[in-house]
This record gives sequence, C-alpha cells and structure tokens, in this order.
Amino acid sequence: MFKITLYIINKMNNYNYLIHIFIPILLAIIVNIYLYQNDVYKNNTRNKYLPPGYVIGITWIIILGFLGYIHYLTYNSPVSFFVIIVIIYCLIYPFLTKNKNNEDSVKYNLIALILSFTLFVIILVKYQKNYLYIYAIPLLLWTIYVYIVTKFFSKI
Repeated sequence: MFKITLYIINKMNNYNYLIHIFIPILLAIIVNIYLYQNDVYKNNTRNKYLPPGYVIGITWIIILGFLGYIHYLTYNSPVSFFVIIVIIYCLIYPFLTKNKNNEDSVKYNLIALILSFTLFVIILVKYQKNYLYIYAIPLLLWTIYVYIVTKFFSKI
C-alpha cells in the first residue's frame, strides 16, 4: 500500500506543471465567460484597430497559460511572486477598463506594459540560459500592441 501511495504522489509531482498552467487558463476562461454573458463592454466605444473580442479572449488564455508555465519554472523564487502579480493584474484588467473609452484605458495599458516589460527583463537577466524569456514574449508583444493602438490610434 505504501508503494502505491508513493507511486501516486510521484506521478502527481510529474504533472504538477499542469496545475500551474491550467489554473490561470481556467480563471481566464471564467473571466471571458463572465464578460461575454454580461456584455461588460457593450457601452465601450470599439477601437477598429483592435481585433474582435473572441480573439482578445483567446489571446489572453494563451498568454496566461504561458505565465502559468513561467510560474511553474520559477516556483519558490521572488520571480514566481511577481508572476502571480502579473497574472492577477491580467485577470482584473477587463474590470478596470470597464466603461472606459480608449483614452481613459491608456493608463491601465501602460501599467500592463510596465509589468510585462519588467517581467521580461527580470526573466531575461535571471534565467537567460534556460530560454525562459521566450514564454514572456507574447505578453510583451500583446501589451505593446494594445498600448500603441489605444494611445495613438484611438482618435482615428
């Protein structure tokens, strides 16, 4: 019986990364469902340079999956705590920008850009040999894109 218990615990440890990845993904799906079902953005003016809502939702699900994987690889380090802060900000971002036009949401996009850039630099410096920074690139590119679109193309 003891061997079976050790075997199960060992197998669970082998799949521990799935928990780190799927919790942020599951939370992103819950947020997306909530936003869709409650028409949270129906009063917002739509920026024609941003993709449709379902593309944004899928993008965030992928980005949060990568952030969960970064959290798994940096677990029990200060970087892991910072990744949790970034994940939480990404999950509350839609509620912060609710009923805001593009000009008003620029400051929240700037915060997201600063967080993603800081995370990217920390990972690049601390984990350069592990190529962990590759998983932070989608977040950095997406926040740069959204910041540029909301800052410079919102009045067009």
